[in-house]
Amino acid sequence: MSRRLLLVLCGLAACNKKDAVDTAAPSASASATTSASVSVSASAPKPAPAGTDKKIAPAKGPATLPPGFTARSTRKGGAPIAYRFALAYRYEGSTVLHVELSTHQRGCTDVGADERELSAGESIVDLAIAPQVGKSTGFAVVQVAEQTAKGTASFVLGRRADVKVVAGDPLKDVELVVSNGKALVDVEPVIDGTIVAWGCRVVPSPWAASDPKPIAQPGLTLEIDGRKLAIQGAIHRVSRKEIVLSTHALSCTGEASETDVRLTLSEAGDTVDVGGYAITGPERAEPQKTPVKVTLQEFSFGRETDDVKLAGGFAVAGHEGKLQGSAKLLSCQ
Repeated sequence: MSRRLLLVLCGLAACNKKDAVDTAAPSASASATTSASVSVSASAPKPAPAGTDKKIAPAKGPATLPPGFTARSTRKGGAPIAYRFALAYRYEGSTVLHVELSTHQRGCTDVGADERELSAGESIVDLAIAPQVGKSTGFAVVQVAEQTAKGTASFVLGRRADVKVVAGDPLKDVELVVSNGKALVDVEPVIDGTIVAWGCRVVPSPWAASDPKPIAQPGLTLEIDGRKLAIQGAIHRVSRKEIVLSTHALSCTGEASETDVRLTLSEAGDTVDVGGYAITGPERAEPQKTPVKVTLQEFSFGRETDDVKLAGGFAVAGHEGKLQGSAKLLSCQ
């Protein structure tokens, strides 16, 4: 699966309580969108999960449905697929919960490993589930990927279905109900029903070596819909005259693979857009009735960082937010 595909869960543990960047690869500047596209590629090997001293789902033997498991997949013009097994896990450094459904038995050690060639009719579906920021709180399926005998089909970010957590901690075992599923393209599987999954806990990130490193911005406060967010990445795209702030790492060439919230602001403060796994609405720049005040140091060619002061509120894609404080931006051309 592509990086950008493998798809924000700001602590399902807190969820007793529960998007990208570009569609090229789940690592760099992502832009959440409700438009759907499909790409097919061969699976890439990824590291095996950590935590072998924990409870591990069996990798072999018949796939026996646990009590209450009713999840099925349907798609336009195709026969329903009955899934027989489910695993839940998160990548290190991410709040996105991945729930993997399969037609055959798999174990935690199979997560991210080279997958045997699937036979006709077999399927592995990866649901990326993220806690949502906003007035309508809760969790949502925001990305879908499916592996079949034909390869891996990836469907870009967009709210697919609402999720109700019934019981459990996704770092252990979890039971959840997926409802209001919908496909954005005809060939995309739609999952409906109750999923009872083995918990594989946290597994190593397959992007750890290539993702940029987070740089905290303690002097800057970003708040969206009353929730304060810690900024871990901040860049100044000089040629585009825009500032990008992210809850995860950013560099001039890309961003962390699974970013909760990313906010882009014009130098004039008069347009704002927002996206990421925790924001599944349409991402688009919106003019601000009252521009955010932006005080940016005078540009000097060759400087590595640009200082900025931000102050003011904004409204975008149904979200209310505010910025206050100063940041040191990585200067990008």
